Amino acid sequence: MDKLTNRQLNRATLARQMLLERSDMGIAEAVDWLIGLQGQVSEGPYQGLWSRLAGFRHEDLTQLIVERTLVRATSFRATLHLHTVDDLIGRGWVSRDQQDRLCLTAGGRTAHQITRQRVQQTRGLLLRGVSADQYGAVIGTLAQMAANLQTSAA
Repeated sequence: MDKLTNRQLNRATLARQMLLERSDMGIAEAVDWLIGLQGQVSEGPYQGLWSRLAGFRHEDLTQLIVERTLVRATSFRATLHLHTVDDLIGRGWVSRDQQDRLCLTAGGRTAHQITRQRVQQTRGLLLRGVSADQYGAVIGTLAQMAANLQTSAA
C-alpha cells in the first residue's frame, strides 16, 4: 500500500470537508455529509455552507432551520453545531413524540450532562487564578473585537 504524501493528505482532507470546490449537494445533505457544522455564532453555518455549496441561498438554510429539518445542538467538543434531525435521532440523542415534536432521550440527557460537566471543568481550569476584573477586561476586549468585525463586514 502506498503512503500518502502530505499534499495528498491535505487535498483529501479538504475534499472530504467540501473545501476544494463548491458542490451541487443540497443543504441538508451537506450538513449530514459534514456530520454537523460549527454553529456557535449564528452566521457560522451560513458562511460555511456558502463557501461549500454552489447556488447556496441564505433563506434556504433559514427555512430548513424553521422547519426543524436542521437543528442546533451541543455536540462535539462541547460546542454548538448544526445537525440534521436524522443525525441526532441516529445518535440516540432525540426522538419524535406522537405529535412529531423533538424530545430529548435518556441518551441525550446523559450526553448533555457529560457536556455540562466538561464545560464546567474547562471553565474552572481556564479561570484558575484569573480575577473578576481580569475576566471582565478580556470579555470587554473580545466584545470590541467582534463588534469591529461586524462593522467591517457591513
